Amino acid sequence: LLKTRGRKKVRFRAARDSAHSELVATAHKNALNTLKIKEAEIAAKSLKSKQALSEIQAALRLKAPPERIECYDISNISGTLAVGSMVVAMNGSMQRSEYRKFKIRTVDKIDDYMMMKEVLNRRFTRAIIEGQRLPDLVMIDGGLGHLSAACEAMSGVGLNGKVALCSIAKQNEDIYEPANALPVFLNKKSQGQYLLMRIRDEAHRFAIGYHKTLRKGKMTLSLLSEIKGLGKARIASLYDHFETIERMRAAGVDELALVNNITKPIAQKIYDYFHGAAKSESDNN
Repeated sequence: LLKTRGRKKVRFRAARDSAHSELVATAHKNALNTLKIKEAEIAAKSLKSKQALSEIQAALRLKAPPERIECYDISNISGTLAVGSMVVAMNGSMQRSEYRKFKIRTVDKIDDYMMMKEVLNRRFTRAIIEGQRLPDLVMIDGGLGHLSAACEAMSGVGLNGKVALCSIAKQNEDIYEPANALPVFLNKKSQGQYLLMRIRDEAHRFAIGYHKTLRKGKMTLSLLSEIKGLGKARIASLYDHFETIERMRAAGVDELALVNNITKPIAQKIYDYFHGAAKSESDNN
């Protein structure tokens, strides 16, 4: 472990004199103090999480503190490249390995409510088929309209009343529950409020990040499509090989020609395109 962490050979030696023994004793004492501090931090964090979950339970009148919370968000620009995100918190800690991304398939206009319904329908239809654990609480990034759409989606998959729902609106950070036009009372400075906001912010960040990735990919596809003789298959091969447009731009003709389906003449066109574009930018500046 020490060798892996330090990335070099590690040797163990017994203390040879009193000076070395004193150094070992000091190091041992410091290690114990650091361990105690870390244990205290972990205990404090655990206590805060328990407090937060208890506050959420009370505010939403749940049967038990919500161990598993899933939060959903939608991201799009004028209805294009619309995506949904799902993030998961277990006992107040984010579980990044369980995050999920959704490309919107059935909605081609600006309609966040329908997009949210699609995401939830896909998520929970699969969960039911595969026998996955259901969340104790589903939270939606949005207001009453988004929450109503979520209720319809859950009802459509037969989970109405079986999974607790709430939404958190950006304006005033108000929290809503089904069939109640008034926000739930939860102290804005409480641990429960902070936890729900943190989970919502993570869902928003994850959705925005995925949307940016898709947008960048579409722009790059459009850019490379300008090169005569370069279709989707060849563009895909270039991406499999170089992974980024920056690496592609930095490659020479011979390196480009090593890519599957890229002939030497096509490689020359790609090289000329990138360097011609760079020259034009330089001339304009």
